Amino acid sequence: MPQLDPTYFPSQLFWLFVTFILLYGLVSRLIAPKFESTLMKRRVQIEDDLEYAEQLKREAQLLRDECDQLLKAAQDEARDILLTSQLDIKHEIEDLSAKLDEELQEELSKSEANLMVVAATVRQELDPEIERIVGDVIHKLSSPQANGQPKGGSSNTKSVAGVSHV
Repeated sequence: MPQLDPTYFPSQLFWLFVTFILLYGLVSRLIAPKFESTLMKRRVQIEDDLEYAEQLKREAQLLRDECDQLLKAAQDEARDILLTSQLDIKHEIEDLSAKLDEELQEELSKSEANLMVVAATVRQELDPEIERIVGDVIHKLSSPQANGQPKGGSSNTKSVAGVSHV
């Protein structure tokens, strides 16, 4: 094998160094800068994307905070409206209840007055009739034929007639 012949070693070493230097120069001057620029572009793009994502995240958080504040304000406003409405309704019910109580009290007073007038009228109309009936009953009870007593029982009639007027 001629590669292992020591007479060719210096020439092989020479061409090894020349080829190494040429390949090193080619890689370091042409290929490596392209790789570096591509890697740099990728790094910059990734950093820009991360920065943009962070910015979007901050904006989203601001929007979420703003939405939360608006929602809380709307809930507070709704709660205030509800409480106000409940108080208004309660006052209105109390006013209507008081008015109804007054009207019912007035009607009750009128009914009581009418009842008193009717009771007085009935008493006036029935008193003579009651006196007549009581007198008839006493007369029949005091008659000698009803209880077997003599006719002298007129004192009982007067006392019973006096009681009926009470």
